[in-house]
Amino acid sequence: MGFDDFIDLSGNTLRERICTLFNRLDDVGFWKDKKTKKSNLARLYDSSHAYFASSCVYFVSNDKRTLNKANVAYSFYNLKTKAISFDEFKQVIKCK
Repeated sequence: MGFDDFIDLSGNTLRERICTLFNRLDDVGFWKDKKTKKSNLARLYDSSHAYFASSCVYFVSNDKRTLNKANVAYSFYNLKTKAISFDEFKQVIKCK
């Protein structure tokens, strides 16, 4: 059983899968969240925000950990959404 299989077995919905992927990425140290009393709940919120943005062109945040995990999730699930910082977003809208 590979990593893909493990994530795909984690839930039926894309939201559940993105949440699990965020947690597994954190478990292996990929842009690991700073451990606090609320860090697990905060990661759940972050993954939910990434899920809700998955139907958009951009997910804008200034949380580098969330952006990096979101871009992994979008790539992993072949979603076209791009997670970018607010400064990057300002450059995008300036060009249009």
